[in-house]
Amino acid sequence: RLDRNQLGGSVPGSLNNLSSILML
Repeated sequence: RLDRNQLGGSVPGSLNNLSSILML
């Protein structure tokens, strides 16, 4: 998950990370 956050950047990465956690 952290990898995606870094690739996305800061704001977009955080949103993607939260979405992944919610899906889990």
